[in-house]
Amino acid sequence: MLLENVPKSGIYAPSDLGTEMQEIVKRFERAHAYFDVKTPNLANPARNSRNVLTPDSNASINRGYAVFIEQEQRILAIKQAEQQMLSAGGITNADGTVSRLDLPTLVALIQNQASLRQQAVITMRTEQLTQLNQLSQAYAEMQRIVNEALKKFVKTGKDADKETHSLSVSFDNPGQFSTAVAYMFEDLAAGKPHPVEKEFNITRPTHDLINNSSGSKNSFKRTQWERFSTQLSDAVTLLNPQLLTNDINQDNREQNRSYEQATGTVRRSFDLNIQIARGFS
Repeated sequence: MLLENVPKSGIYAPSDLGTEMQEIVKRFERAHAYFDVKTPNLANPARNSRNVLTPDSNASINRGYAVFIEQEQRILAIKQAEQQMLSAGGITNADGTVSRLDLPTLVALIQNQASLRQQAVITMRTEQLTQLNQLSQAYAEMQRIVNEALKKFVKTGKDADKETHSLSVSFDNPGQFSTAVAYMFEDLAAGKPHPVEKEFNITRPTHDLINNSSGSKNSFKRTQWERFSTQLSDAVTLLNPQLLTNDINQDNREQNRSYEQATGTVRRSFDLNIQIARGFS
């Protein structure tokens, strides 16, 4: 649709057109990342688990994909309605007739549709923020589990390096939140990156929590658990919601500005009509 409109435009900026196309591609690449995930297998015994990306068996990822596609369909419908309105010079009725609109009303409707498109973008960004927060909660829970293991260590001096402990979390019930989180960070059970990790360019820290042969929990030294804890903390630092929050605030301002412009156009048109009417009286 963007390319089809180029010959119809008297003046256009190639850079603006390229930016708009890049935004569409970027949104669809994001949606595809939420689509292109394997079905997780949370198994008991734990050593058989694979492709664990979330604690909820990808329910949140599937919801994110549905939100992104729904909003893209919404944007497309708005753009198609706008195209039709501009081509017909007004609103096409069910019987095929066209209700002609004066220029100010037409401009106001276009500005209002821009506000609706911006709302769709805000909905997608808000879903991104929700996905980020949910993944951050999983990281925080894994940090808590590792900290609980670190609290078990009591030996000091030369004996400290001889002491080892495993995680307290049970792997017998994959339906429990803590267990599902632990599967996410187990080196063999963890799947490809979560779409949020992919977007933030984060490599999820994993650890050999489970013995791949016996299925029992592996034990590690204090320094090994501390190293894993540091890796988790470093990743959490990169999961910063501030940029997304800033984008949402900016989008809200742009949406409000489009709505205010539409309202202002109608108001100025009304005032102009009153002035003209007074001139004839």
